[in-house]
Amino acid sequence: MKRLLFLLIVLPVICSFQMESQMTYTKIVIEQSVGPDQEISITEHFKQTTGIRTCRMDRYTHVFLAIYDPSQIQEASFINWFTNNGYTISCFYTDDYKEGEMVSISISNCK
Repeated sequence: MKRLLFLLIVLPVICSFQMESQMTYTKIVIEQSVGPDQEISITEHFKQTTGIRTCRMDRYTHVFLAIYDPSQIQEASFINWFTNNGYTISCFYTDDYKEGEMVSISISNCK
């Protein structure tokens, strides 16, 4: 009986860890300057997108960073949105995201 109770308590916790999907991060550097209103607009647009865990557009570095679930949103969605809204992408990089890891804004790993 104790074993059954233990399994009933522990098994759902173990399953929830295994079912979490792998997160990915994307870094996009755009060539155009971005003003304060555009910075907020871009960030808010993607924050409302299903699958985005967190994101930020930085107007000083022209860097957009996003951590997202690749099973819910594809990297082409980011590229399409920026190009369809008149931005030129000078750097695009994507990689697996590990919880707590620092995400580099360096352009040395651009595609």
